[in-house]
Amino acid sequence: MEGPLRRDVEPPPAQGAYSDQPDYEQPDPNDDEHAPPPMAGTRLSPVDQQAQIDEIQARLREFREAVRDLTESRRRRRYF
Repeated sequence: MEGPLRRDVEPPPAQGAYSDQPDYEQPDPNDDEHAPPPMAGTRLSPVDQQAQIDEIQARLREFREAVRDLTESRRRRRYF
């Protein structure tokens, strides 16, 4: 004999279903660090252009170092 159905409990989500809540933090659209580049039609002074190039190169170096660190840490793991 089965007991009464409980209506206060939500059923688990269907397998393969996606939650409407992301598992990661959404970026802040007002964050200046990720501001879009200036419009393609605008001209930058050579000094501003070089400053942007230097910033991109620095970020690329940081990214490469982070990838290298991640690769090394994964290489040291032991999977059984």
